[in-house]
Amino acid sequence: MSHNNLLFKLCILPAVVVLAIMIGKFTADMPKLAGILTVALLAGAVLLSRGLRASELSNTQRFYYLGFIICLILVWSPAKSLAYISPMIFTGLFIVLEIFDRDNNTFLKLLLIIFFWVLISCVYLVSYSSFSIQNSIICFFTYSSLIPLLVISNHKLAGGKLIIKICTFMIPVLWLECSVGILQGFYGIVSSGGMHGHFGDFVEGTIHLHPLPKKSLSNAMFSTNMTFGILGLLYLRKFKKSFFNDLLLALCFFTLCLASVIHLIAFFILALLAALVTANISTHKNKSRTIPSLVLIIFASIIFIGIAGKNITAIDKRIENIRFGQNYKTRAYTDYFSRAQKEKKLLFLGAGPGQYGSRAALISAGYLSFLPPGFSIQNSKYFDEMMFNNWISWLGQWWRSATNSPGSSIFALLSEFGLISFFLIFAGVQISRKFIKHSTDTLNTIIFLGGLFYIISIGLIDLYWEIPQAVFIGCLFLKVLYAQTTTKAST
Repeated sequence: MSHNNLLFKLCILPAVVVLAIMIGKFTADMPKLAGILTVALLAGAVLLSRGLRASELSNTQRFYYLGFIICLILVWSPAKSLAYISPMIFTGLFIVLEIFDRDNNTFLKLLLIIFFWVLISCVYLVSYSSFSIQNSIICFFTYSSLIPLLVISNHKLAGGKLIIKICTFMIPVLWLECSVGILQGFYGIVSSGGMHGHFGDFVEGTIHLHPLPKKSLSNAMFSTNMTFGILGLLYLRKFKKSFFNDLLLALCFFTLCLASVIHLIAFFILALLAALVTANISTHKNKSRTIPSLVLIIFASIIFIGIAGKNITAIDKRIENIRFGQNYKTRAYTDYFSRAQKEKKLLFLGAGPGQYGSRAALISAGYLSFLPPGFSIQNSKYFDEMMFNNWISWLGQWWRSATNSPGSSIFALLSEFGLISFFLIFAGVQISRKFIKHSTDTLNTIIFLGGLFYIISIGLIDLYWEIPQAVFIGCLFLKVLYAQTTTKAST
């Protein structure tokens, strides 16, 4: 046994044992079943990880793969608290293993990001006497899905078979989630008396193993992770074509539509179409996969309309609510711009991280039923004056819709960072341009841009960017795809 293989096994076994104990201890819903399920998945992870060889992956890629395995299991588990801190678990594990391998580059980048965040917080603390440091700290953790993307060097992930191994590991997990999701969906159809109303809310996979829906974001988190699984299968299909993988891909589409989160499915289809158009306009390279991709998108749209057709009719009512000012999201924007006219500083700088429209402000105010240890309930000034009533009214509704909620990731950035947040649009354009420039395959471009457009677009509806259980796995997948495409020429 080589030194590298021994090092990897010594690292993975304690991590697996500790993770299994933590999930078994902290899982709230059906702990015995969840514990058995988690142990089974972790056992599978150990078996698959044994296939790692030094000739296939570098040490850094091994660390990334190990972190991906653990976090994929966490985001699909009912242990929401662990899923929420999965980016911190991933980053911490990656840094420890790198330091053990005599490389502290990632750790130094993390320190630089923390320093930069403290510096920004100090600027807002000087600008606003009511600035809450607690909210800023919570905000740092709610946006933690971005940290691995920033601190891990792309050139370390380029080359080898890392992305293939990541996509391959998704397969058994997706089979399990499809099986559970379809059973929950059929139970929801029977309980609802047909494919109408809220039958799709029953589809939550292993995130909520219960016959009744939780009336929370479990259904939406199931849908986002299933979407990223579909993108992974589409990529893997280039290298491993098989009947069972194609069947799984079809089942993933079916289960996603069965979950019936209308805005997530619609944005996924629109993101793929936008990526398809962008890829074909921007490059004259290999376009042999364009027609199959278009057929796949049309097929997905037909399934979507067929399964969720009756729920789509609810869109008319939501548009009517917007027109008559009964939508909490439009109210939030209206209130913000009215206040910004009086306080120009709010328009250009925003209120500061965690102070206005973000999920961090909600957590600090105690409206999400949990607070990190050592923190107390605390309303920031702008949240209390501008968002409090909207959130109370919306949370008081018996059955809530994300499209009608006061918050969204786009609004959170605008209200807390002002016009400065528009630099993110520039960054997104630059990332897309670099990927298109280096990509030699249209399907790769469609998958990457589709995933990127999808993550951006869902930020229009809810606070998804601050929910690691909803977007973190997608971020890790796109990070590797980006690194292996754009850095290939320089490695």
